[in-house]
Amino acid sequence: MRLERSRTLRSGIRWSYDLLDPETQRIFRRLAVFSGGGCLQAAGAAAQVDEMEVADALQMLAAHHLVRIQESHEGEPRFHISEANRLFALEELDREGERGDAQRRHAEWHLALAERGAAELTGKRQLLWLDRLEAEHANFAAALDWAIAGEHAESAFGLAANLWRLWLARARAREGYDAFERVLRLPRESVSRGLLARTLNGYAMLAQNLGRNAAAKQALAESLESWRESGDEAGLARALNSLAWVHCELCDLDEAKRLSREALVLHERTGDKRGAAVSWNNLAWIANYRADGEAAREAGRKSLSLRRAAGDLRGEGFALACLAWTEQWSGEPKAAHKLLDEASRILLPVADPTLLGWTLTVRALTLLDEGKLDEADEIVEKSLREWKRGGNLSGEAWVVCVRGAALLLRVQLREADAQLERAAQIWRETGSGWGLAMALGGRARALARRGSVAEAKLALGESLALRRAVGDRRGQAHCIETAAELAGAPSLAAQLLGVAERIRDAIGAPASIPDQRYRRDAGLVPAGEMQEREAFEAVKRIIQG
Repeated sequence: MRLERSRTLRSGIRWSYDLLDPETQRIFRRLAVFSGGGCLQAAGAAAQVDEMEVADALQMLAAHHLVRIQESHEGEPRFHISEANRLFALEELDREGERGDAQRRHAEWHLALAERGAAELTGKRQLLWLDRLEAEHANFAAALDWAIAGEHAESAFGLAANLWRLWLARARAREGYDAFERVLRLPRESVSRGLLARTLNGYAMLAQNLGRNAAAKQALAESLESWRESGDEAGLARALNSLAWVHCELCDLDEAKRLSREALVLHERTGDKRGAAVSWNNLAWIANYRADGEAAREAGRKSLSLRRAAGDLRGEGFALACLAWTEQWSGEPKAAHKLLDEASRILLPVADPTLLGWTLTVRALTLLDEGKLDEADEIVEKSLREWKRGGNLSGEAWVVCVRGAALLLRVQLREADAQLERAAQIWRETGSGWGLAMALGGRARALARRGSVAEAKLALGESLALRRAVGDRRGQAHCIETAAELAGAPSLAAQLLGVAERIRDAIGAPASIPDQRYRRDAGLVPAGEMQEREAFEAVKRIIQG
């Protein structure tokens, strides 16, 4: 019965096809190389006819029920072809020996579109171009498959190098990473040095997003070498920024700062405002890791100003969320919420899961500091969905940490420990010492309150070592406060809390409202004049005791 229906359908297609004039038949055959339909310009390029001719042909094909024509969201006509019709057209294309030429023209047109779009995705028309490029996603995939299968390396590298930002912004990071892996296995002799460097940079950005920082670092080292040899300062500066971000993820903060500064000098020399904004963003992130609020605000505001000047909406939203993070840990929830409201207004239409996930995470952190646990719980789940959708492993670990912290405040200690242990495992996988220290610091507190003192001390010791290595003063204060809970002697606990309070005062990072409330209820009151060096020695003895 199914075979009979298939034969009947095929006979109907053949009947309609035979009614067409030879030129319309030829155009129909060439539509077989499209996946998911296409626009008039692309159809004309594949059929090697002008837009008027292809429009007339499509109207004829639609009248014979061989294609459907609909308006795109931009109001432009777009054809769609059913799978049965496409397979018939493909057979005819092969029969006429035209497939190779049609695929080549299809790939060339879509490569040109990808190149044009890549230049737009950081500018004022990025929303329009994100949607336009996303509409051609299936055709880009088909073009890439053709290029890889035929070892057309220049085309394959060009498509990947120009599409990575689309893949990242539209929740296709894993798919894009797999595409890069296939592309980078092709022979490279015909690929220009600049294109190779750009491709490696795009691959590294997706690898980093997926938590594969070692692979990202290796690719960027090769990209940098290519840019330095070519003498292209603009390309070199972009690669330096990318490598700085990876070093930031790996918490090699001194090297991240050095690379960002080098990139900034080059961007300012070449007049690249958006590139300079990325450098400033890196520097703001480094300052936040080290709880240097003054430096974080200065760098963050410079990044925001330059993003706005460049018309970079995604970057503007990201800069606002990063500034909100500074305000969050600085104990300024109203300022943080205001910045996050503005970031959300900008980023929601963009629909970038990584940037939305980050904005929601900072919101959850702020609500947690205010003791608004129910609201924080809701935001945590939204944030986690976005991080998972985008495939960002660091973001997933971060929000799992926040969930663990919320459970800790609810005195659901076993559940809190499980979440924080999971976050620690993810952070270890990505290689982020700062994130690992955060998860371990939370675990130490949950374990201490559960009475698992030995495990708490192990977690605390590793957290403190990592935080001192990174230079995270806020994290060090957190560790000292946890040690006070393990101190046993009230007088020693009070002395340690006094040191932690002075560190927090010095960096402008007050303890959260729930933490202040917990210590008050537990009768833990900061006191004494213990010096910081003495405090670290005391913490060491507590951990080893």
